Amino acid sequence: MSTITEGCRRGARFLAVAFGVLAAWFALAAVATLVLEPTRAVAVFGPAPYALSALVHANARILDSGAGFVVVQGEHRGFVRRLYAGGGWLVLPVMTGGCRGRGRAASPEA
Repeated sequence: MSTITEGCRRGARFLAVAFGVLAAWFALAAVATLVLEPTRAVAVFGPAPYALSALVHANARILDSGAGFVVVQGEHRGFVRRLYAGGGWLVLPVMTGGCRGRGRAASPEA
């Protein structure tokens, strides 16, 4: 029969493992973005002054922004390294489409 203390320890262990897996996932995504640059559009996370400084340093253009992040598009290879060098805390790839993605612009009818 398990005691309350044993149940708490199992819960704490589960949370520690879950946190470790999540941290490893973000670290892997960040390293893959840095090395491979899988997309031209990336999200730069961090306070606004750091994210904007990184944007200027990398010569990228803003696509979207929100609290704590800026989505930018790089024009040249190596822009992710320049984003980190400019002060970006975390740079991750973004996918187009979805809730925040830009859909096709409606063509004007003649």
